[in-house]
Amino acid sequence: MNAIVKNQMTSIIATVANDTPPFKSKILQKKYELTNEMKTVKDLLSDRVRTIYRIRALRDFGNVKANDLGGFIEHEGNLSHEGNCWVGGNAWIYNDAYISDNAQVCGQC
Repeated sequence: MNAIVKNQMTSIIATVANDTPPFKSKILQKKYELTNEMKTVKDLLSDRVRTIYRIRALRDFGNVKANDLGGFIEHEGNLSHEGNCWVGGNAWIYNDAYISDNAQVCGQC
């Protein structure tokens, strides 16, 4: 292995090992949590019964303040922790529905 290739490989390995750009990991701060308040709802497409949970904001973002209660989601895969998206009021999001970016879903907001 020639010296140039060896130096490039050492540099790449050091970059990855030190977690520096462009490999720096993005630490995602959660913006909501699932509460203990839950409902069971019937999925109209599959007739399956699903459990949905009310969400609570953990931090301020967009028009939402920390500790605000939101609507109901089935699991964290329904609502992104990034952007200003939110499920508010008594809205229900379940199954494979995914809310992201700046989308606002409200039921009686």
